Amino acid sequence: MPRFMPILAALIILATLADPDRPAMTAQGNDRAAISGLISRYIACFNARDTECLLDLYADHARIKVDDLSEDEWVSVDSYAPRLQKKLDDYEERGARITSHDIEELRMSDRRAEIVISVTAEQSIFSKSFSGSFGLAKTSRGWRITRDEF
Repeated sequence: MPRFMPILAALIILATLADPDRPAMTAQGNDRAAISGLISRYIACFNARDTECLLDLYADHARIKVDDLSEDEWVSVDSYAPRLQKKLDDYEERGARITSHDIEELRMSDRRAEIVISVTAEQSIFSKSFSGSFGLAKTSRGWRITRDEF
């Protein structure tokens, strides 16, 4: 084997590792995967009707938009907990489940992200699609929801 082959192989490997467009090797690629995992966990917790699991996905300072009969209201995670439990109980009673979801838009910076997702929920023979948005922040516990307009 010629002497330059190991050097050539090393240069090719280094060039490949240094490629900034390789998402698996970049922080942004890792963050995108983590955010996708957060959304998948949100759907799984929702379908399992697990209030604690869902609340764990929120940052302590998060604000959640809730529809009141008269107007929209923003509440803290603590005050959202009983409303969430009631909402999950209602979905359980009706037999509704989220059957699919898609990330429609994702804008990221180093420590913040804005995401729009669409979901399809089914109940018996009926299905409905709707979308909503989340504000996310990278915390010491990983990515967490800071704003919920879903």
